[in-house]
Amino acid sequence: MENKGISFKWNVNLREQFRSGVYDSLENIISVVDNVNCSSRDSINSMLNEFSEIVRVVANPLFSKSCYFKNKTSFRACDHNNDWFDHECVEYRKRYLDALNKFNSNKTYENRMVLCEHKKYYKGIIRKKKNTKYKKKMIEIEALRKSKPREFWKKFKAKSTNKSDQIPLNTFRDFFLRSWCKCFEWYK
Repeated sequence: MENKGISFKWNVNLREQFRSGVYDSLENIISVVDNVNCSSRDSINSMLNEFSEIVRVVANPLFSKSCYFKNKTSFRACDHNNDWFDHECVEYRKRYLDALNKFNSNKTYENRMVLCEHKKYYKGIIRKKKNTKYKKKMIEIEALRKSKPREFWKKFKAKSTNKSDQIPLNTFRDFFLRSWCKCFEWYK
């Protein structure tokens, strides 16, 4: 089943048109940024939404196009890239996706039962492979504890000091303004 949608793709040939469009909207951007209350997260979120809308109005006519896309079930890419995701996992995943597609095209009780069964086996094999990998890693770490204590403790040493994710709102606002002003310095 296909759906109609919109995709966006950057076109280097339209870069100057985009820059001039944003430059023409610079007065609106500055007024939106100046009206933000730095002590309120809602105000900052609102400012960012308004800013995004201003940029979107300029970018949509230049970089958007209609397209058709297929409905596909997406899986986390991290499972496929792990070394424990082997041929057996691929096989069970294929069976599960086939059952899912069959159920989505014909939603009967029988198809649902087949889907649930394949999903159960697929999730079970994934869980088994992850647990096996985890146990193997724990055995290796335990062996390091006895044979190479220095290497053992390096695994638990903190990678960096505890840094806070919180930044002052004024600092965020100033950074936001500076970065946008730098983008349009060439107009001066």
